[in-house]
Amino acid sequence: LHSKIRADEVGEHVNDLAFEVADIDKALKKLQHKNEHDLEKVKLNLEKMLKKLEEKEDGAENRIEELEKARERSLERKLENRIETLEDQIQIKLEQRIALLETRIGVKISESASGGNGWKLPLLIVVVLVGAYMAYTARSLNKL
Repeated sequence: LHSKIRADEVGEHVNDLAFEVADIDKALKKLQHKNEHDLEKVKLNLEKMLKKLEEKEDGAENRIEELEKARERSLERKLENRIETLEDQIQIKLEQRIALLETRIGVKISESASGGNGWKLPLLIVVVLVGAYMAYTARSLNKL
């Protein structure tokens, strides 16, 4: 030992230091225990927050699905209305054209009916041509 240090004082200070270290050790253990509790509380709070976020996310997904369905229904209604409008317009135009055609055909039918013999001449020409073709074919076959 050093000449200025007395053994009885060293022993006394070592004993005091041991008490101080024991007190510091107790304080550290207490602090560690408190930190563990605080971390557990933080963990539980985070889990609760995550659960709430998941619930909100599920709710948001449900709302999005509902909005998509509502949009789809709206589009279907608009398309049905548009189709009905187009069908009505087409129906009107067809009726107008049919009426015009009926008028034109009615005029032509009355013209044909007044002529009366308009179909006989074309039929006679077709019959003569078919007969001539048959005679030509028969003559060609006889030569063979």
